Amino acid sequence: MLKIGKRVFSTVFTTKYLNNYGTYEEVAIKLINDSNKNRETCLKELKASQSLINI
Repeated sequence: MLKIGKRVFSTVFTTKYLNNYGTYEEVAIKLINDSNKNRETCLKELKASQSLINI
């Protein structure tokens, strides 16, 4: 896993994911710091990123 970004509320990593077809895909993983304390910010980011999943 490689760290590709860090912000006040989160850190983003990139890695390879072995999918159901047996091939690897490059994915990004976002870890949100203190997500319970920053619930509204977390929910807004999740909603925004959900729209990117189906691109």
